[in-house]
Parts: sequence; structure tokens; C-alpha cells
Amino acid sequence: MSQIGQKLREFGNENFASLKEFARALGVHPSNLQAYLNGQREPGTPFLRKLRALGCNLDWLFNEDDNVLINDPEINTFSVKNEYPVHGIIPAGKGEVVDLTEWIETEVLDYDPSDHAILIIDEEFGYSMSPVIQPGDQVLYSYSSKVLEGDPVVARWDKTKGAMKICNYIEHDPSLIALSSSNIAVPPIILKRNKVIMYKVVLIIKKSKR
Repeated sequence: MSQIGQKLREFGNENFASLKEFARALGVHPSNLQAYLNGQREPGTPFLRKLRALGCNLDWLFNEDDNVLINDPEINTFSVKNEYPVHGIIPAGKGEVVDLTEWIETEVLDYDPSDHAILIIDEEFGYSMSPVIQPGDQVLYSYSSKVLEGDPVVARWDKTKGAMKICNYIEHDPSLIALSSSNIAVPPIILKRNKVIMYKVVLIIKKSKR
């Protein structure tokens, strides 16, 4: 059990009749709370904000010496990472998008979680973006960032079809867009621009095994 997990358990036992009530106060499922208590998951910013609202001293939580306070007002902002929802599995070529929004899974990164989410590159259809991105890697995309020529994007063009590609605007026909691959052997996908939803990829997270 981690030091943070031990202190979370101590705080919960001191302030709540049961760990189930502690989980309810935090707005998480008891099994998720158990993952924090056992050190299997590190608390992110939303979780820590709830803890602080319940009266937990975050200086005490993160400090190894129980008798020393850090007294640094920035510890609650810049020293804390955020949790992002893993939205699904996306192919780098044409294929089905696997929706994971109902699964309880997060990735801890230092980006604004209200404007970003993660997709996993499909293990079977993820080779068209090799070697830049491999199957099993993850991409962090932004809901609001402007997509420019040559940007890596996650794109969707109907209810089930989508891909992680490179955005190329077609000068002679602004109504069309080309979604190209880093693997030059794979031809670009040409689509009507008004039929494509695109989000800019801002970070590649290398998770694949080499």
C-alpha cells in the first residue's frame, strides 16, 4: 500500500462511518476508491479537489513527514496531474471505433481534462500510421484546438467509421479533405469536408511494446 493510500484510508476512517460513505462523499464507486487506497491509482485533480472540499489537508497527504506542512499554495495546482477519460479504441486505417466511454478507465496527464480526451490506437488496424504511431499507443486530442494543414487528427465520418490520420486540405476543391497516413503505401482517404468531424492530436503516448 502506498503512503498516499494509507493516508486516504486514515482520513476516511476518521471522518466517515464507513469507506462506502467516504466513496459516496467523493462521488466515486467504492471499487474505484479501493484502487486509490491500495495504491493502484494515483489521485488526479478532480479527486483531490473533492478531498480538499471534504477537509483533507493536501500538504499532509503528499508529505512523508506527518508533522511538516509544505505551505506552498501552488501544490494544489501545478504539482497535481489530471485524469482523462479513455474514450475508446480508434483504427489508424479504416475500421470500427470501439466505444469505451462506459468503462471506468483514466490516464493521468497534465492537460485540461475539460478540453481533452484519449483514444487508443487499434491493435489490428493501427499500422497505417507506422512508424510514428504503433498499435497500442495512445493519442491525446483537444476538443477546441484549431486543425491546421499537416496536423495529426482523430477523425470520424459516420457513426462507426473513424481513424487517426494527418489532415490535408485540398486547395483546388475546398469541399473535400484528404486524410493521409504516415505509411506512404496507404492511399489517402478523400471525404466531403462537411461530413468529417476532426480533433487535433496534441500528444502521442507511447504504450506499444517494441
